[in-house]
Amino acid sequence: MEIATTKRVIDVLVLIFVVVAAFGAGFFIYPMIADHDLNIALLSKQINDTNQSCNTGKLVEDSYCLRDVLRPNFKYNITQINKQLTEEQLYVQGGVCSQYTEWYKTRLLERGYYVATPTIKIDSHYNHVFAIASNNESYCILDQMSVTCLVFEN
Repeated sequence: MEIATTKRVIDVLVLIFVVVAAFGAGFFIYPMIADHDLNIALLSKQINDTNQSCNTGKLVEDSYCLRDVLRPNFKYNITQINKQLTEEQLYVQGGVCSQYTEWYKTRLLERGYYVATPTIKIDSHYNHVFAIASNNESYCILDQMSVTCLVFEN
């Protein structure tokens, strides 16, 4: 009789432990999920704000503004070579020169600038690509986190 009672007590204790563990895990997991959802919401807002900002009609200002928008989310990640990424994936996972060049190109074209994306050879295996944007007043070289602009003298 004592063995059966001891087994029941152990079963009840195990059940209580499982319930408490599951309940306790919720306190840790829920904030992580909520934080992740908040981060995605903030990222979506930032993407929408970017599409509406940095649009002064002045290439130099817009180029530096776009670089400043990209800066907090810039992560060079060589594992992304030859992958198509959404803007959200680029911000979260990071990317390489070609993805950041495409990011700049898309936004600069939306703002009405001319854009070229030259590719240069680094060595026998690798290339590097960057954006050059222009209008009738200036041109800017946008290369990941580097922006250099020159104004035409009239």
